[in-house]
Amino acid sequence: MTDAALRLDGVYKKFRKGELYDSLRDLIPALAARMLRGPSREALAPREFWALQDITFSVPRGGLVAMIGPSGCGKTTTVRLLLGVYEPTEGECHVFGQPSYHIRRPVRERIVHARQSGATGWRRTDQPEWQ
Repeated sequence: MTDAALRLDGVYKKFRKGELYDSLRDLIPALAARMLRGPSREALAPREFWALQDITFSVPRGGLVAMIGPSGCGKTTTVRLLLGVYEPTEGECHVFGQPSYHIRRPVRERIVHARQSGATGWRRTDQPEWQ
């Protein structure tokens, strides 16, 4: 068992903008070409982009981390990886020693996520809106 509550190691996350294919006739050859080509860190297909590239950090049990940055820099994507909403394209993402995409709801609820709520400041997401 590791002492790290959260650990990202060489994490990359790739997304694709919009719909790529209008018909099944276009989709099948594209999928076959992608399977033969395999994943490549350098090559991006049309309309693909890297949301995260080579992210590595760990947070010890009981520790805190703050992610501050401009819109579009990957803060939300990182949180979604930690919560198991996304799987990394490459690299490893662990929560309490388990791959993040395998964690169950009780484990997710132990992670407190705070977000900025407009002009009113910061709010913990584990608290009801009315508190």
